[in-house]
Amino acid sequence: MNERFTLQGLLKTLWWACALGALLAAFWLLASDAPGHWVFAGLAAAALGNPWVATQAYARASGRRQKTAEAHVDRLKAMGELMLADDVISPEEAEALLAFLHTHPELKRDPATRELAIAVTQALADHRLDADEAAELRTVLSEFCDLGLVCGESGTRRGPSPALAKAGDAPRPGELFAISYTDANGDSADREVIFRGVSRSGGNLYLNGLCKAQQAYRTFRIDRISLAVRTATGEWIGDPAAFFAQA
Repeated sequence: MNERFTLQGLLKTLWWACALGALLAAFWLLASDAPGHWVFAGLAAAALGNPWVATQAYARASGRRQKTAEAHVDRLKAMGELMLADDVISPEEAEALLAFLHTHPELKRDPATRELAIAVTQALADHRLDADEAAELRTVLSEFCDLGLVCGESGTRRGPSPALAKAGDAPRPGELFAISYTDANGDSADREVIFRGVSRSGGNLYLNGLCKAQQAYRTFRIDRISLAVRTATGEWIGDPAAFFAQA
């Protein structure tokens, strides 16, 4: 009997028909806009032993997840900017921040976002937000919103024999200061900050000001300021902590 009419030939024909149908389905799924379809396309292609289609499917799925995560981070930063706009974080704003992080737990894979999530969770552990917790949360949120901000390498404003600010010459609201600041991740950068005032919470001093690079209110822990310069006069602040504590 001719081979094409044998059981083996029939099974081969059936397999190739199924393979062709699955391959066409995989390509159709690749052309679809639904994110979950990339996974199904990859599985179908893998089942067919077609590594190229499988690789393309998983690569597209990974790219979509990355874009979605970036969009969520941008939205989180936008929320943070709104909360920092009036230099005050209310309990309701902190709760909204925590709810967003709980809704998108995948964001916690990023170290900076994870640090923010820890800070918010700890601040609201007792279901209230006191002044100390709000001050520390403002600092962490300020650093998170400034991720990727390039303000110059730390220490680039050093100059020969700088004049030192006089003792007792306290900072005044509206003055512009150049500072070298190191965030909680150990990243240092130079900032220009319009001084607004100093707050004290939990044994820490916080500099409140308007960051010129971001054109937004920011809170800086003064013990993380290694260098400070009064821009108008070029005077260097020998001890930033002692100097800003006078305000």
